[in-house]
Amino acid sequence: LDSVGLTRASSHVAYPDGTWNSDTLIAMKKTGMLTGRTVESLDIDPKRIDLFEIPAISLLSLDELIKMTDKTVAKGHIYFYYGHDLGKPGKLSIQDFYAWIDYLKTKAIKTITINDIYSAVRNG
Repeated sequence: LDSVGLTRASSHVAYPDGTWNSDTLIAMKKTGMLTGRTVESLDIDPKRIDLFEIPAISLLSLDELIKMTDKTVAKGHIYFYYGHDLGKPGKLSIQDFYAWIDYLKTKAIKTITINDIYSAVRNG
């Protein structure tokens, strides 16, 4: 990827179907990967984040997102949300996504993108 100019996320992996094992982690370290993203639905203590096992969630409803947000903030934890299927049937609607963003704004909850994480990891 680097050789063709696609450097932004070339050292970061989203595990296929969110699965990995110890061999995967060894291979990632040997090849210089910096982060790995799973699809586990859990919040994490930011002081204990394992950059090779970043959990990311995709919740199906606005109510679920608000509950997860409130629970996570109350514990002083963080979570990573991905919206790969945003707006598709049976997934979070675009309208509910915007409502969630408005909720985050009203609560003054800081948000960052995966690109922000990649930049922070890359730049120390």
